[in-house]
Amino acid sequence: GPWTRSESTFSNEYYRFLIEEEWVEKKTHNGCEWKGPTQFENSEGDLMMLSTDIALKTDPKFCVWTEKYVKDEEIFFSDFAKYYQQLNELGCKDLIDEEQ
Repeated sequence: GPWTRSESTFSNEYYRFLIEEEWVEKKTHNGCEWKGPTQFENSEGDLMMLSTDIALKTDPKFCVWTEKYVKDEEIFFSDFAKYYQQLNELGCKDLIDEEQ
């Protein structure tokens, strides 16, 4: 499911929804018992988050950054640009065991 209502727009909406919405563990889907991986949904059931997303809200070290990005979209944009550029320039090595 979607994490935001504007999937094609670059903004801090993900962080805002993460903090502003009330997230409960998903128990049903279309009237049937949910048997998929652990997910959380908002009260309307139209947005979802994973446990790793919720950690950005509940972990004291991550939450500091989440709250900064909620309050100031420009800080999020600046940090994203910096680290995305770094990722592109340095690349990612050893993410896959090439021998398998």
